[in-house]
Amino acid sequence: MYTMRFLDHPNPPSDRVNPMQSLRAYATEPSNKRDLLTNQYSCHVPSLGLPGTFVTPRGTDILVGQQQDVRITDVQAGLKSLFLLELCKSS
Repeated sequence: MYTMRFLDHPNPPSDRVNPMQSLRAYATEPSNKRDLLTNQYSCHVPSLGLPGTFVTPRGTDILVGQQQDVRITDVQAGLKSLFLLELCKSS
């Protein structure tokens, strides 16, 4: 919820911690086909203590345990929470 609130208000008071700064995630499972152009990987973001999913272009090969720089693209809370990430360009 904190991350969702931060995304809704990108200019928060300066005393709040920015959860989007320097995010790294590591793949916890091999890729799954998402659609014709993309794959998805289950991952974990240690700095937030959250599991997530990052989406990559088809043909990107990431080994289980390999860390990647990521940014948050979508967060949905509820019975089936969703924490979507994408690779940063420098990865």
